[in-house]
Amino acid sequence: MAQSAEEVRERSRESLRRSEEGNASLSRLTEGVGMVETTVRGIADSVGQFVSSTVAINHITGQVKEIADQTNLLALNAAIEAARSLESLAEEQQGTVGRFRT
Repeated sequence: MAQSAEEVRERSRESLRRSEEGNASLSRLTEGVGMVETTVRGIADSVGQFVSSTVAINHITGQVKEIADQTNLLALNAAIEAARSLESLAEEQQGTVGRFRT
């Protein structure tokens, strides 16, 4: 019976040791999960900032395109007006030359 009591005591010690190891493992796992959670939250914040920046860049790009389109239209209009002015000047010069010839 003494041997049986010693076996029970040894098994109890082994169970206690394994239980303590399990608690330590669980604590490390909980700490690891907390670190993962912190990292994921940081990544989510970074992605949110990236999305906000992308939206702002798209808005600015749209405005730049509108300005470029307006500038192109103004340049085309200026070229048309310059051509009209040159045409008018050429007509005046032809009229002046015609008067001197007559």
